[in-house]
Amino acid sequence: GISPPFDLARHRRDESDGFIRVSGDLWDGQIQVDDLRITRQRSKVVSGGLTLASLDLGAIAATIPGWADDGLGPTGHLSGKLTLGHFPLDRPSEARAELTLGAMHVAAEGFRVELASPSAKVTLAGGELTSHGLAWSVETPLGQRGLFDLDARIGRGQQLDATLALRETSLGTLAPLLPGVERAEGTVRARLTAQGPLNAPSYTGSLEIHDGRVFLERFDSPIDSLELAVALDNSGFSIERGSARIGGGTLRLSGTAPLAGTRLGRVSLGLRARDVALPLGDGIRVTVDSDLEAVHDPGRADSGHGALPRVTGTIDVVSAEYRRPMSVTADLAALTARGKKTNVDAYDPTRDSVELDVLVRSKNSMRVENDLVEGELRIDSAGLRISGSDQRYGAVGAVQIVPGGRVRLRRNAFEIRQGIVRFNDPTRIAPQVDLTASTEYRRYDDPGRSESQVATSGTAGSSSLGGSWRIHLHAYGEPENLRVDLTSDPALAQDDIFLLLKTMATDTCKKSTAAGYFKNLTMHNIHLPESKGGM
Repeated sequence: GISPPFDLARHRRDESDGFIRVSGDLWDGQIQVDDLRITRQRSKVVSGGLTLASLDLGAIAATIPGWADDGLGPTGHLSGKLTLGHFPLDRPSEARAELTLGAMHVAAEGFRVELASPSAKVTLAGGELTSHGLAWSVETPLGQRGLFDLDARIGRGQQLDATLALRETSLGTLAPLLPGVERAEGTVRARLTAQGPLNAPSYTGSLEIHDGRVFLERFDSPIDSLELAVALDNSGFSIERGSARIGGGTLRLSGTAPLAGTRLGRVSLGLRARDVALPLGDGIRVTVDSDLEAVHDPGRADSGHGALPRVTGTIDVVSAEYRRPMSVTADLAALTARGKKTNVDAYDPTRDSVELDVLVRSKNSMRVENDLVEGELRIDSAGLRISGSDQRYGAVGAVQIVPGGRVRLRRNAFEIRQGIVRFNDPTRIAPQVDLTASTEYRRYDDPGRSESQVATSGTAGSSSLGGSWRIHLHAYGEPENLRVDLTSDPALAQDDIFLLLKTMATDTCKKSTAAGYFKNLTMHNIHLPESKGGM
């Protein structure tokens, strides 16, 4: 037959000249085509439906450059129905379509995301892509789970308005993700909103913890009544509310972290503690106040400078008591025979996690009281500065030993005249002790006196069978190499002072000595001046 003449007007209108109809399935039935219609015209329009039956998302990901080669792309399956009401292939912004999700799960790098809301929908109409009722279950590589709701809309001009919200979740679920946390109780919820151009949106959001209880590793007292509210806006993150209780005291948290696009700026966290009792064990009670700040600048870390967070501020000792019993078990001969302790330094600077520069002060004297010691300590007014890292730190400053305290050896007591412990090494705790104390020993004429008393009287050159001596003790040096000088009034030779001390110890406890006491205080060896004669 003869074709009709060419109709220019009809050609310009691009009217449909019928349909191409498609039915069947692809990929072993993973995609089922249900009467898909494609108009016969230049600007083709597609309508109809596609049913997705456990569509292999991993196989699709393997066709994408970058994932096809390394085999690290996501895996998973998708089931649902895609209905195309009117889909102009050259004008997708005018399309009408609806995707109803029946089931979906995706796994990548240990994370697993699963659809938690069957029959959720995503619609395309009027140039807007909108989600309806989308909820996702997210599981981390360590097994933590959370439920997230997603409401999203992409409008004309590629304007984004989306909110991702974490439903109320047990704080214990997140505990394994928090360093130093053993377990936790309470609830947490979070929200993140993105608005603006699709390629550069602005973010706002929040994170809230209510009625929290956190158990820290190597810390007996939990953090109770934790209330935390963190906000996100165009300027970055900020702590709007942060409070807790620990050790009978209170904690207040504050902090900011500016945000430039997706790049985090200088992070600053503040901790204010009041009347917090530190759990240091039976017989030790310490209560402190503190004002600390932790600062971390990711920008400097990227450049190799100031890579670690830095903690600065003050810790004030409000009260301190040491009532733990002390015992004297070593004898003089055993102490003088021991050598200096060997230290093994296994410090690895690459394992440092925080830098320290903290000033420790004391508001009141610190009390030591037990069966052997009764006295007070006071940090010097300039404070004791702790510096270094969490692995290796030192101290610079001094601790005064308040005069008038007593060192008790059963019925005898050395009265502390003066004393100081100096710290001069910013890289390690290396105290230098300087202590003077004295005691008085009286011996009365007694026909039943022991042989040691007679020997003492003879070596002292006393013309009387009785006598009175004030013995002065000077202990100084490093604790692991502490030295002790002994003098007396009236003056005695070192051998005679040793004998007097031994006599005093025998009168009270045959197996205890004054030198043994000082060994117990420092937990290290003491080197007394060498005796010239036998004991």
